Amino acid sequence: LRVADLSMGWAGPMAGTLMASFGADVIKVESHTHFDWWRGSRPPGDDLSLALWERSHVFNGVNRGKRGITLNLHTPRGNELARELIGTADVVIENFGAGVLEKLGLTYATLSAANPRLIMLRQPGFGSTGPEAGYLAFGNTIEGMSGLTSLIGYEDGPPTMMSNAFGDPISGLNGTLAVCAALHARERDGCGRLVECAQLEGFIPLVSEPLIAYQLSGNVPARHGNYRPGHTPSGVFPCGGDDEWLALEVENDGRWAALAHAIGEPWASAPELATEAGRSSKRRELDAQLVVWTRSRSRDEALEALVAAGVPAAPVHNEAELLFSEPFADAGFWENVDRAYVGTHLYPGLPMTSDGVRPGTALAAPLLGEHNVEVLSAMGLSAADIADLRAENVIGELPRG
Repeated sequence: LRVADLSMGWAGPMAGTLMASFGADVIKVESHTHFDWWRGSRPPGDDLSLALWERSHVFNGVNRGKRGITLNLHTPRGNELARELIGTADVVIENFGAGVLEKLGLTYATLSAANPRLIMLRQPGFGSTGPEAGYLAFGNTIEGMSGLTSLIGYEDGPPTMMSNAFGDPISGLNGTLAVCAALHARERDGCGRLVECAQLEGFIPLVSEPLIAYQLSGNVPARHGNYRPGHTPSGVFPCGGDDEWLALEVENDGRWAALAHAIGEPWASAPELATEAGRSSKRRELDAQLVVWTRSRSRDEALEALVAAGVPAAPVHNEAELLFSEPFADAGFWENVDRAYVGTHLYPGLPMTSDGVRPGTALAAPLLGEHNVEVLSAMGLSAADIADLRAENVIGELPRG
């Protein structure tokens, strides 16, 4: 299976890397004059020997498993070669801004005329049609426009953004699943497909419950912080260690009885706390008393007592703890990859297995134009042809304006 990955940033490249992990030959196409912006820096006049565009951990993480070439799509020859490459591909991925693909003449209608079995994945922020189609999109703007931001935050605080561009990985996952479905359908009828996964639509499952509640009641859903209504107590609680926290959730009255037994304090045995209605009516007082209990113990000590009692609880990890967490390490989740300019680093693998094996690839993210000669030679170009392309600014291995 061959994938031509024309995408940039996180959403499209993530879909390409997921497909590479399952064995696809993914060829990343960018330009040395306008490369993937997730590579980061290319300040004019700076020392090229620093190769800052090769040191981005986010680019290097989300483009593993791919071969990389450069093609200046704004040149006739570069555009022609892109069409030729896509003509040999099963899948092409793009997440350009609205209208860019049309200006380049790389529409699905044009490409599928030459390759009827081609599957194209498009990932516009707000769809390719409609009143919001022309809006510029990043994962953060998608998050806000979906309404998710309005649901996140403390009860007495403002809407809060997630800590990262949540829209991108959601779009990458949805896009990968959509491509897999299209490939499966192609096995039945032999037909290619244009698959559009608007990033905004990917958030619908995350806001569906409050959205339906609003449609039924007309009331704007409130923010609840870490509390889950109907499950009292629930949330994230501070412990006695240095910035140590644990999460717990009492799902029903039976769980509360187990928690009360584990706490062993007289206040926890109060009859009015035996029911969810009673606990929710005294939630703030209950949380304050529970914090006194958690703060008097280390996180691990509190967790041991809660888990032993059958109360759902888990540690809140910092980054270092997450990296060395036994469940991740024991499952082989982290991939150890060596790459030029940055050395060896651990990268996250896939949170899934196939027949007991975790799909993955040890192939590092490609350097800029790293596989130009390899890929273009396979397309029938001679060494002289490739040298001409480099001289004509169609391809390159170093940034150039």
